[in-house]
Amino acid sequence: AHSSPTAVAADAPARGIHLGFDTADARVQGNGWLVPGVAGQALQLDGIAAHVVVPSAEVPPLAGSFAVEGWVALGAYPFNDAPLLQQQDGESVGFFLGVGDRGQVRFDVAAGGRRLTVVSQANLALRHWAHVAGVFEEGKGATLYVNGQTAGVAAGPGPFVQATRSDLWIGRNAYEMEQSAPVGHGRQQP
Repeated sequence: AHSSPTAVAADAPARGIHLGFDTADARVQGNGWLVPGVAGQALQLDGIAAHVVVPSAEVPPLAGSFAVEGWVALGAYPFNDAPLLQQQDGESVGFFLGVGDRGQVRFDVAAGGRRLTVVSQANLALRHWAHVAGVFEEGKGATLYVNGQTAGVAAGPGPFVQATRSDLWIGRNAYEMEQSAPVGHGRQQP
């Protein structure tokens, strides 16, 4: 997948991370290449082990309301939920913005002691750029956007609980997983 992700605290415009990929530097773990992006260069990951890790100490505090977003162009659908951005400590702390096994976009956020999940009904097309964004509004809940259109909402009161001791992972799950989506009818063939 090609990606150019962002994590921004909405109530503190000076804080945030913008990761551009003008060079493939030490942030990129595994096989990653620079390719033409929506604007400038993008990072193409191998879909297996390549990823970027931002140490937890470099991730801004996401208190109150915030947004996470990125551009993605899938070469194939993943076999598990694959993060565009993930900073979690289990399911009850942090957030996940990523793509499922059929191209559905998902945004999870821990708020008020529970996990809010929003999943798009439409699937991303392969080999086409899409802008995906997850927005959390404290006291309201989570909203998922795909190409600027609302793709789903999960209402939920309570403050966001950030996984402050967990690194921010881009392009690969922070946890080892077994393949969960079957290969077969309606799926990629080997």
